[in-house]
Amino acid sequence: MFLFITADHFRLFLDGTGKPFTEFMDALLRATAATLGIPARDVHTNLRTNLSDGGIDTQIDSGSDANCKGYLAGPTLWQFKARRFADVTPASVRDDIHGASKKDARDLIARGYAYRLCICEDAAPPDKKALQDELNKYVKEVNASAPPALILLPSDLAALANQYPSIVARYVRLPVEKFRWYETWKRSAIGETPLFVPTEHYPDWAARVESHLDWSRKPTDVALTLYGNAGVGKTRAVFEILDREPNQRELVLYTNDEQAAIEIATALTNNGTQSAILVADECLSRARFQLSGILRGNEHRVRLITIDNALERTRTLEPELHIRGATEQETLKVLEANFDSVPLDRRIRYTQIANGSLRFAVYMCRHDSEIQETGDLSSALRDAHSYYESRFSSLFGFDTKDREALEIVALVDRVGYRDDRAGELDALCGLVGRDPRDTRERIERIRK
Repeated sequence: MFLFITADHFRLFLDGTGKPFTEFMDALLRATAATLGIPARDVHTNLRTNLSDGGIDTQIDSGSDANCKGYLAGPTLWQFKARRFADVTPASVRDDIHGASKKDARDLIARGYAYRLCICEDAAPPDKKALQDELNKYVKEVNASAPPALILLPSDLAALANQYPSIVARYVRLPVEKFRWYETWKRSAIGETPLFVPTEHYPDWAARVESHLDWSRKPTDVALTLYGNAGVGKTRAVFEILDREPNQRELVLYTNDEQAAIEIATALTNNGTQSAILVADECLSRARFQLSGILRGNEHRVRLITIDNALERTRTLEPELHIRGATEQETLKVLEANFDSVPLDRRIRYTQIANGSLRFAVYMCRHDSEIQETGDLSSALRDAHSYYESRFSSLFGFDTKDREALEIVALVDRVGYRDDRAGELDALCGLVGRDPRDTRERIERIRK
């Protein structure tokens, strides 16, 4: 199910700018640092590919002897060459160490940092060793006791990158249908409210999630569940927590499809080497138990976060975190930050109508001009039922049959309607006397 990167894919990085290769390497090093427990504050990246970097593209101030073939065993400095191997000569390697503009690199070598040179094309082992020997000679001229310098070529880097499906998916430039990685999830996560305003309890939620994602220890369970009413901000809270963790977010695989989550979890388990943070949104308890069972025993390389809209807890889940709706004051702060063009009196009214549903309040602000055209807010959107009726009106391309299809599936917490679970919708439609094929087509259109 996952894509894999090969040495041939590195040709995509030979674009003449160096930026794609640098972005790839920074993402790869951050992901590796996350799984090794290296703090994000110790990873310093530099995307100024057209400016002097002092001989350092990325600097990592601490290391770990856990796995990683010793690439990050201690403090390291990294230099990236988006060039063919033949273009990286002993003379250019010497200049990378002894050049007048490379003082920063020499200072770190003198302090005991290990030098890592990454080149964007493979070479025969004797040629690689010969160049690496030259590199070590120049490094030893700066610090005779410096750790061995290493040259990493595409075959080395591909083996490391293939441990992180989110990074491979982003850079092999092939379509991925089962999940989104951090950057593509971000577009929908912040689309309606670009400015995040944390609520009173957000720091507590963040601490729980960050503890769950601490790779230096084994969690009590591979899964952490966040549950609460729909629209209170559960998904956004998870996104923001990960957003402030630049190492961790490189591991994210996000999906809002239970079946896709199960397939991803199964693939991660079967692979045996890949690391990921799987975020399974709209995931009810049954699927959560199934996911936990699949991933159990893989806590050292996979962590699961599930997001559940069901408030009723049929069984005790451990661990789990209840995300409560924002207070009126908290909702107002969000609306003020993102919709200051909407007059205050209407933001207050929308907040009161929403009654804790941040998504509902945001929806009304986004459609403020349409609401005002009615001339009577109280009659147009007095409660959630009015919101539902307005959202599924002809204004948005829906008709009565679409609403009926939605109301059919709303009779139950969750119903399958595709692939091997299609029979669930067929049975439900049979109970209420509706055509399952028509209902299925309408539900697919509503989802889009």
